[in-house]
Amino acid sequence: MVFVWSLTHFIMDFDNTLEEHGLWDSEKMHMDIPVPAAESYFKSKESVKGGELRLGEWGGFNQLTFRSAHLYLPLGFDLVLFPEGDFSLLLNATPNGFHGVRISRHPAILSGLFEVDRSGRFLFFDKVNTKFEFRNNKTRIHFDKDHLVVGNSIISLPEVFKLNGFNFLGFRTGGKQTIISDVAMGIDPLVKIKFNFLEDFLAYAVGISIFFLSIYAAVHINFRFNPKNVFWVLLALASMSFVLDFFDSKTQPESFPYMTSPVKYSSSPAMDGEVIELIGKDMIFGAGAHSVNDSLLHRLNNSPRLKQNKFRLVPVHEFKTGPERKIFFLGSNDSEEELKKYMESGDANSIFVFKPHPYHWDVQKMESFSKLISENGFKLINAHQYLWQRRSTGFLFWSESSLTSWGQELLYEALEEGLNESYE
Repeated sequence: MVFVWSLTHFIMDFDNTLEEHGLWDSEKMHMDIPVPAAESYFKSKESVKGGELRLGEWGGFNQLTFRSAHLYLPLGFDLVLFPEGDFSLLLNATPNGFHGVRISRHPAILSGLFEVDRSGRFLFFDKVNTKFEFRNNKTRIHFDKDHLVVGNSIISLPEVFKLNGFNFLGFRTGGKQTIISDVAMGIDPLVKIKFNFLEDFLAYAVGISIFFLSIYAAVHINFRFNPKNVFWVLLALASMSFVLDFFDSKTQPESFPYMTSPVKYSSSPAMDGEVIELIGKDMIFGAGAHSVNDSLLHRLNNSPRLKQNKFRLVPVHEFKTGPERKIFFLGSNDSEEELKKYMESGDANSIFVFKPHPYHWDVQKMESFSKLISENGFKLINAHQYLWQRRSTGFLFWSESSLTSWGQELLYEALEEGLNESYE
């Protein structure tokens, strides 16, 4: 039975991906500067494993839209949202972007009704004070033209939500696991949206079960009811199930774009001026920007004051000692030893930046780093705090290390003033 269960699930998930299904589109796949693992999420089986839509796989912050032009009300689906997670239902397209409702279980991330533009910036956001009920992290969502029902809570939708009708359907999540299942639209006809894209699964399960029951019966007869021999046969079948799980393991992520084509993401390689090196990874290369013009690097290199002072920022993936001025992006995973190495090798004009994180930096580590940087006479820019204080202004992240176009605009704001003060 263990083997049959594993084999039927292996067959059910075989070649079962969002890309193969074709009814869903991933917003992350349309960035000029790619988001790491965006392609892996869209092309891997983990995103729809077990016939459920798993929005939290491959780093989370995934946004999917339904490609079909045929949308019906009411809409209903089951939502599994883990503690400190947030989920947004995108309801209809507008000239500027789309409307939506955010359901949050994070104490610092607000639930509410919103309109968001393509950059991720909220054009308006009306807070919803309702505390939503989840049982075992699960609830049922029901949407009609006037109301959104979340479990036992009813949210009345404003008139502006109804102007264009129900012309758009999308799901977006934060960095925590979020699972969508049992999606249904309309009444007559009732349209079910499946995430188990292989048809006739039940027939496969029944056929395979009968096949292996026949083998078991044959073995049972041939060995004349010898329990020891039957035990070894069943143990072999059970062991094979682990082999199937091994072959059904996760897809390998694609290479980060700056590793394969760093020049493309250097923004303004032909600019004259003194070089300032940005030391970091995908965030400094603008991963997640809809266009290169939205990227952090492009914004910085086109800052009037930096251009006036003839500075040119160049992203560097691997740190090397050198005479250039440096800006070090520090993440919550960096160690004190790495920080000390950076301080010893950088010049007196080096700047340290606390890289934004969608949730929390280690407070103790942040305080320790701040003290060490200050004691050694270096400038510190707390970009994490700057973005965290503005978390209610829009969707800021595509992953823990990739920002939306709006997130990159806010990061540019956080850096520009500090850089201008240091490099006058």
